[in-house]
Amino acid sequence: MRDEQKSVERVAAIRAGLAGTDDLWYYRGMAEMRVKALTEDGEMFGLLPHEATELATLKTLLAA
Repeated sequence: MRDEQKSVERVAAIRAGLAGTDDLWYYRGMAEMRVKALTEDGEMFGLLPHEATELATLKTLLAA
């Protein structure tokens, strides 16, 4: 349950950061690193449902 909450909080922070702060580059980099980590984990171990949701959401945010 704690991992799920951290996932939700991480996505919320990245979403807010990408919405137009002065540190847009920081949040974009954070999102890109997390996408890479989740993709690699998914290939090796599979993803939990909240991780799959986080990955899909981050990909959508980066594509916007």
